[in-house]
Amino acid sequence: MAVWSSLCRSVYGVKGASNIVLNRAALQNVQKFRQMSGGGHNRFQIQPTRWQWTKFKDLVHFYTMVAVIPLGLISLYCNIFIGPAQLAPIPEGYTPKEWEYYSHPVTRFFKTFMESEQEAYEKHMHVLWDQYDASEFKRIDKEVTALIQSRGDYQKYYYFPASSWSAQRKQEEQYEMYNLGNQGR
Repeated sequence: MAVWSSLCRSVYGVKGASNIVLNRAALQNVQKFRQMSGGGHNRFQIQPTRWQWTKFKDLVHFYTMVAVIPLGLISLYCNIFIGPAQLAPIPEGYTPKEWEYYSHPVTRFFKTFMESEQEAYEKHMHVLWDQYDASEFKRIDKEVTALIQSRGDYQKYYYFPASSWSAQRKQEEQYEMYNLGNQGR
C-alpha cells in the first residue's frame, strides 16, 4: 500500500526530487518481486472464455466414441464371422421375407425394422381412401342440403349432419321432447 501511495506522489509531484528517486527504486523492487518464476510474460492477458467451445468438443468426441466404437465392433464381427449371404434353394412351402434378399447381415438386420414397399403402399392407399371417403361424405351432405332448400321440405328443420356429434345429440333430444309432449294428450 505504501508503494502505491509513494508512486502516486511521484507521478503527481507532491514532494521533491528525492522522493522520485526513492520511488523509482521502490517501483523496481516491486516489479522484480511481481515477476513470476516462469520467466515469461509478466502480464495477464484477458481473453474471452473458451469454455463453451471446449465443452462442445468434449461432448462431440464422447458421443462419437459412444456410437462409433460399438458400431465398429459389430460391423467387424459381422464381416469376419458371419460374412455375406450365400444363394441357396428355397424350401417348398416357405415364402421368404423381403429383408432376406439382402446379402450383408447388417443390412438384413436394419431392414427387419423398416417397413416394406408393400406396407408403405398399403398405408398410402389407406390415406387416399380416407380422403376420398371424407370428400364423398361432404359432397352427399351438400347435395342433401341443396335438395332440402330447393324443395322447401319441412324436414329441413330436423336435419342435422351426422358428422357433428353435438348436432346429432341435439336432434335426439328434440325427438325425445316431442314424444314426451305427445304422450300427455
